[in-house]
Amino acid sequence: MMPAADRLEIERQLTEEVQARVNRQERIEGQSKDVSARVRFDHASRRVIVDLSRGYVPRYAGGQLEDLEAQLRIVVEELLMGLVDFSGVQFRWRPSSTATTTLDPLSSCRSQLWKCWSGCAFRAM
Repeated sequence: MMPAADRLEIERQLTEEVQARVNRQERIEGQSKDVSARVRFDHASRRVIVDLSRGYVPRYAGGQLEDLEAQLRIVVEELLMGLVDFSGVQFRWRPSSTATTTLDPLSSCRSQLWKCWSGCAFRAM
């Protein structure tokens, strides 16, 4: 288990890198231009959790969203490879404290996305 100070520093650096990538990504229909990212470790599952504000979820979730997530997953994997042993990357969406949520036909789908959209079985060597 890594010391707390090291974990916090790695999470800070990962958050900066993921946020920078999110800021550079081309938006798809329904995605907000203002999206915040936070990266943290879940010791119980040995997963890296990427928390994104709800504005990251587009109007219709599909292959384009998966492509954007893959870009973020690669950032995390490349930065951690050989440094930290982890079992995968998981994306979660959190409601924005400043955003207002309107009900739409996909609201239940988006609610499920918040719980957990994807992960991958990746283990750093």
